[in-house]
Amino acid sequence: FKRRQGLGITGLADMLFMLGIRYGSGKAVAFVDRLMEKIAVWAYEESIEMAKEWGPAPFSMSIENREKFCESILLQRLPQYIRDGVMKHGIRNSHLLSIAPTGTISMYAGNVSSGIEPMFAPYYDRLITGDDVNQTKRTERVMVYCVHKYFEAGYSKEDEWWQQNMVTAQDLDPQHHITMQAAAQRWIDSSISKTVNIPVEYSFEDFKDVYTQAYHQGC
Repeated sequence: FKRRQGLGITGLADMLFMLGIRYGSGKAVAFVDRLMEKIAVWAYEESIEMAKEWGPAPFSMSIENREKFCESILLQRLPQYIRDGVMKHGIRNSHLLSIAPTGTISMYAGNVSSGIEPMFAPYYDRLITGDDVNQTKRTERVMVYCVHKYFEAGYSKEDEWWQQNMVTAQDLDPQHHITMQAAAQRWIDSSISKTVNIPVEYSFEDFKDVYTQAYHQGC
């Protein structure tokens, strides 16, 4: 009836590091906002084109339902021609965009950072169970994709690029996690996954304030 999809992204932290943008900074928030807006526009453009070719999802057959759909928060943020296209042709999918944790997928993709999360650590040691008869265990150094490429290019942790742009989940203030989610979520019509890392010594009032801030930023 609705024909949902879940287009999303992963490896955001890798991309920011490679571009020289510190995750959680104002520049990063603005970049994510622009990036996700373009992805949303492209996705909706394509879904309208698919509706022209194969017909719209059943929910958008009627003009009344199309009008209600165009009144949604995300559709109101998109360009007018998107809403005009929906009104004229309907749309192939009721939901198009979702940001999942993508933990395993990100590992398969060369161990890029997961979803819109910051890097948990630039590299770490992982206990691997072998496929031999005895299932021998060994320790392997696992490195985030962008860090691997950074070192491969001959740079080090002492270089200015690393000092300015390398940040992990533990380094960030909870506020930075929230603003990054809020920027991405503005352009998501389905669901979004984001972890906010909190220091162990956090007071309950500070912990409660994280949820308050997230609420006020539209998360």
